[in-house]
Amino acid sequence: MYKNNKLLDVEKTKITENDLRDIEETYNIIFPDSFRKHYLMYNGGRPEKNIFIDKDGEKQECGYFHAIKYDNGDEWGLKRKLKIDFDEESIFPKWLVSFADNFIGMEFCWSLRKEEYGAIYYWDCDANYGDDPSKSDDYAVFLANSLEEFMNMLIEDDEE
Repeated sequence: MYKNNKLLDVEKTKITENDLRDIEETYNIIFPDSFRKHYLMYNGGRPEKNIFIDKDGEKQECGYFHAIKYDNGDEWGLKRKLKIDFDEESIFPKWLVSFADNFIGMEFCWSLRKEEYGAIYYWDCDANYGDDPSKSDDYAVFLANSLEEFMNMLIEDDEE
């Protein structure tokens, strides 16, 4: 599915169109085609090439994609993540849908904005732009126009 990258540690539990529609109806979102294909094929996983260079020249790691269903029955998946993020009390921007994170709390997301639906951002939880990050787009950093573009721009960590 991706030209320059592959997915590792994918869940054996397969999901269906009904699983995706259930999430779409619950949260009033529509999965971009690329994410729909990704989840139907992999149900999560982690990119083999998983590093991107941020705007400050620092390496950032993309960890695991949130699975919809886990082989071990774990409840911490995309549905639970969306329930937390879409809660009114959450500081997470409502125009972003988290699909992966890294181990220091940065969220990788796709945009719900009509003019850039499916564009990839990361939400920098370490940014300091005031008391209410949900009101600041500066926490959301644009990375790519699509999931494919994002996956193909990732590089291997040469320090491993």
